[in-house]
Amino acid sequence: MSDKELYGLCKCYGIESLQAKRRFLLLLPEVDRRMLYKKRGFGSLDEFAARLCGVRHEQVSEVLRLDEKFKGLPVLY
Repeated sequence: MSDKELYGLCKCYGIESLQAKRRFLLLLPEVDRRMLYKKRGFGSLDEFAARLCGVRHEQVSEVLRLDEKFKGLPVLY
């Protein structure tokens, strides 16, 4: 494998990783509402997010804050 091919794979996997993390973050408000983290044996939503996806407390707080801010607004697809 050449350096160019290796770099291409790293770039591709990095993009996929970021997309997966963003999708995971979008699920957190619903996980919080359903208290799924407690049903699965986690002590908190922060612990759930950290163990499953390596998400920090600040990111979890930001997602929940934004979810609350935009609650009741129409969803744009």
